[in-house]
Amino acid sequence: MRRFLPLLVLLMLSLLIGCSSESDEASGDSVVLQTRLFAMDTVVDLTVVAPDEATARRAIDEAARTIQSIQVWGSADDPASETAQINAVAEGYSGSVSEDFVATLRIALDVAVSTAGAFDPTIRPLVELWNFSGESSTVPPAEELAELLPLVNYRQVELVDDKLTLPAGYRLDLGAVAKGYIVDLALQVMEENGATAGLVSAGGDVAGFGERPTGGAWIIGIQHPRLPEQLFGALPLNNAAVATSGDYERYFELDGVRYHHLLDPATGSPARGLTSVTVLAPTCAEADAWATAVFVLGLEAGLALLEEQSELEGLLLYEVEGQLQQLMTAGFSDKLELIE
Repeated sequence: MRRFLPLLVLLMLSLLIGCSSESDEASGDSVVLQTRLFAMDTVVDLTVVAPDEATARRAIDEAARTIQSIQVWGSADDPASETAQINAVAEGYSGSVSEDFVATLRIALDVAVSTAGAFDPTIRPLVELWNFSGESSTVPPAEELAELLPLVNYRQVELVDDKLTLPAGYRLDLGAVAKGYIVDLALQVMEENGATAGLVSAGGDVAGFGERPTGGAWIIGIQHPRLPEQLFGALPLNNAAVATSGDYERYFELDGVRYHHLLDPATGSPARGLTSVTVLAPTCAEADAWATAVFVLGLEAGLALLEEQSELEGLLLYEVEGQLQQLMTAGFSDKLELIE
């Protein structure tokens, strides 16, 4: 068995950060401040461009505090989080939830509706059964999967204003939205605190605003899904966000078969057909959720649905006889620079 930490999108800016936790430098009339922290089960890199050092420090410190706050509400794996406490109510939950929880769940439900359930925030019972974060993962018996499938149905979630109602046995997992949502919040905090530009990278989720220190759009690298140390391509990021979902994030292998954490809500088993999906969107939360949904939908249905969304672009990678193949929307193709 093997298991990898998320290494989905690599920043072309990483050479500036190196191995240090913080660094800063002047760029023309601006100050560039960078820091690295561990949150949301991944390494998070933050870069701020500001008119002076005091502004840059305030912006990056406030953004870092915002990122750490996700543990308070977003992580279903943290018993102290709002999500975990909601899930712990065995008879079904009915009550008010926080503003961040409402916003995240609304995004999740919107994508669930748009994808006819390919993305489903009630998938938590299946996630717990597969236990990809555990030390010894195994394939669950078919009968156990069948027992849990009736508890996965986003249509049973009722959210009116700030009041959430869940039926008995239902549990939420907002992981495929919450990380992107907190990246968006961190960028907003940077801007509110005087930054003229900023970039946040959290595993496979990256979002930025303004221009990079040397001018022009931020440039990010998309990791090759089978060669962790290599890049598949480079992509400009201009006041937008990108997220990648792949079968190499969390997985184990058994008898030559790869079992990964991107589960199909309809079957309860890992979705098949794609190797990775990268989605470019106005917000990181949208990119995050849609990357997961398109991966579950598969090559043809996933690409077709992306092409119907005017604000989304995407790259779908898959294998044929061990060779990596690609399909992408026209808008993504226009931006992507392939790296040989």
